Amino acid sequence: MKAFIGLIINMGIVILPNLKDYWATQECFPKVFNRQRFLQIFWMLHLSEPTPADAPIHTRTQKAQNYLSYLSNKFLSIFKPSKNIAIDESTVGFKGKISFKTYNPQKPRKWGLRVYVAAESKLDSLIRPDLPFTSRIVLSLFENIRNKYPDLKGMHIYTDRFYTNAPLAQELSLFKCHLTGTINPGRKGNCKEIKKPKISKGETLAYRKNNILLLSWKDKRIVTMCSSWHDSSVETIERHTKQGLEQIKKNL
Repeated sequence: MKAFIGLIINMGIVILPNLKDYWATQECFPKVFNRQRFLQIFWMLHLSEPTPADAPIHTRTQKAQNYLSYLSNKFLSIFKPSKNIAIDESTVGFKGKISFKTYNPQKPRKWGLRVYVAAESKLDSLIRPDLPFTSRIVLSLFENIRNKYPDLKGMHIYTDRFYTNAPLAQELSLFKCHLTGTINPGRKGNCKEIKKPKISKGETLAYRKNNILLLSWKDKRIVTMCSSWHDSSVETIERHTKQGLEQIKKNL
């Protein structure tokens, strides 16, 4: 079952149109699991006892209700609410085929499953109150890993532009941990040349302070990144487009 769940997780990372395609294109899948055996478990495994086709439907989630109740009880056993609680609705991103999928253009995740939550904004549990909120999230999660594995060194964390900033990269480097990620060019602390780079397609613009690199590269649009591991080296690669073969420069 651990092997089965492991393959399911991998399918969430490498997305293919059909289950059988994983055994045709991915070398690791046949080595871990026979395809026929995997499909047997996949179609026979249920979260609840099978119900007759003519059985009444009380709720749309009734087949998974035992599992959802288990998760809810676990969350409640850990959650210790503060004084101020906000009640709101949230959307769990989902684009698959399901009857109660919702669409809300006002939410960051427009397509998904609507849930109702009791939320709080207490941040006392996050470390380093002197740093921005987004940096404190990354450092708190990294601190949990360090507490579990105190001798761990040489990790490399990848973040998106919501979290990435140079002070965070500098802070992580104190623990022998590298950071790489796209960064908002207008973020406070970035040099003005990076905020509005004047570069043509295929060109790069890079600035380094100590071990922190800020780099902008332009293809169809400008992408800006921050890294405490990489340098500004580029290589030329070939890309097939509608107009034919195209050579572009890409960061290593």
